Amino acid sequence: MASTTPSATVVASPTPDAFTANGTISLPIDEPATQALTGGGAYIGGPCGVAAGYSDIRTGADVVISDAAGVKIAVGRLEAGTAEQGPTDAVADGRCIFTFRVSDVPGTSALYSVHVGNTFRGEATYNKHDLYQGVNLMIG
Repeated sequence: MASTTPSATVVASPTPDAFTANGTISLPIDEPATQALTGGGAYIGGPCGVAAGYSDIRTGADVVISDAAGVKIAVGRLEAGTAEQGPTDAVADGRCIFTFRVSDVPGTSALYSVHVGNTFRGEATYNKHDLYQGVNLMIG
């Protein structure tokens, strides 16, 4: 009679001390692009398009988190941009705000770098607490 041994099931466990990084990135609005997205009825809180030169910052763009050694440790995506009011009520004076949430960021680094967009955009550095609470990046 042959004996059978149950096979072990490997279950992926979350990274110890993992957290979710939260934030926004703000860019100048392009009013004609925003008008095109909304069918001509641009409004604060609605969808928005970004100004020329920022096409790499868009819905679905990668948000890359690296540790203090520069090693990529987590990747998320930008959510759809929304128009935020600027100094006046005009959409053209507003900003296009994209939000992000990057899950399962290992909580073992003293500092973290956040990079969004093309390789020329650079990165911003934060500690774990700031990323967890939510950071606000601004371009342009």
